[in-house]
Amino acid sequence: MSLTKATYSMIDGAPVNIKDFGAACDGVTNDTAAVQAAVNFCAANNWPTLIIPGRTYITASINIDREVDTTTDEFFIVGIGNKGGFYTDQSISIFSSTYAITTAPLSEFITFQNIRFAADAVATDAYCIDGNKFLRMRFSNCYFFRINCAYTNNYIQQYCFDNCNIRQTKGWFLESVVGGAFPIAGSIYNVDWTDNVFEKGSRGVAETGFIKAEYQIAGSNFVGGIFQGSYGPFYDSARTVGVNISGIYFELNTDQEIKLGICDSASITGCLFDNPVAGGDKYCVNAGGVVNLFSGGNYATNKLYFNPPTTMGTSNSGLVSVGDFAANSLISTLPGDGGTTGSFTATLSGFTTTVQPLVKYQKTGRLITLSWDDTYATSNAGTMAMTGIPAALLPTGQNVWVATPVQDNTVLLGMTKAKVAVDGITFYKTFDATGPAFTSSGTKGITAFTVTYRI
Repeated sequence: MSLTKATYSMIDGAPVNIKDFGAACDGVTNDTAAVQAAVNFCAANNWPTLIIPGRTYITASINIDREVDTTTDEFFIVGIGNKGGFYTDQSISIFSSTYAITTAPLSEFITFQNIRFAADAVATDAYCIDGNKFLRMRFSNCYFFRINCAYTNNYIQQYCFDNCNIRQTKGWFLESVVGGAFPIAGSIYNVDWTDNVFEKGSRGVAETGFIKAEYQIAGSNFVGGIFQGSYGPFYDSARTVGVNISGIYFELNTDQEIKLGICDSASITGCLFDNPVAGGDKYCVNAGGVVNLFSGGNYATNKLYFNPPTTMGTSNSGLVSVGDFAANSLISTLPGDGGTTGSFTATLSGFTTTVQPLVKYQKTGRLITLSWDDTYATSNAGTMAMTGIPAALLPTGQNVWVATPVQDNTVLLGMTKAKVAVDGITFYKTFDATGPAFTSSGTKGITAFTVTYRI
């Protein structure tokens, strides 16, 4: 016999069951109002645990308001059995908050245990939570089917995943893009991945992976588990700071599994990259922007590091490889596996004089590599762009962000980005409180040895 709401008032801290608020949990009945009522009851009475005993159909976001830095306790949402969780056929975030979006997430400390999140199809574009609203989230022994976790145009902080199963998603499971009000929007901090399984990520349909940041990923740890059969990278960031990737099994993915961007500091150790297809452009790690990277004990059945810098400053070590093995190529400076090569004369705008560098290119499948000599010139503009790139070397219908080093007013910037679009490449300064523009005058340099991207 199930407990009632009246009974709960006499049992301090007992779990609240959404069925006591009218939820059917049959996967057909709309349980949105019942779940919201149960959440409100827990919030009003400081109840720590909410029980989800079956498949709960949701058609609109459930609001959870737990204001940041006002409490130290956690709110647990716990699934019972193998169907306890949430299902939707709507393009929604299953969980959100009534707090208005400002410059930072405002609700925190929610732990999901043994919850099954599911959408009816990958085309639904549903998310588990609104990434603009929450931080300090934990997912333990959860199952994600055709649904991503969170998206934000500000930042994501302290999301933990342990022993979770992620299957048949489309797009990025965890994504932070630039454009929000926060000064360093597009950042992801303190993500912890422990022994999770990510399989069958929308292969051949859309770029799909676990984590992507258009600005930076910092202070994060990825240990154990498997990333298999995906049409996109596991990790893709314009900048990497203080990241560890260790003991993950990468198998039969169609893209480079790790894209570090400008890598100030990271380690990749004890990973197995199992991609036995000979030839092609399949390198496991894009290291074109590496400043400091320690690599040790990794094994690749094909090729490992693509395009690491060949020279570094006195204070930077570049790529340090100890005990790594690759059956085909451990380190390569160009794809070099057939494809189309050539050159063209580009035009750099934003300079007081016309600058037209000779750009060499290699196109192998969908992978494009452009390379040119260091280019310096005086400029009075706040932006720089490269045009004159053949249309066959540019993406259509999407923008591609890549990391590339540039110089602004004689100062070498350690972290910058370039947007590759249908009309060419635009170079940006660091995204910070002053915005993406360069200084209005002085000597600027585009010092990228290569820019690599997929179309």
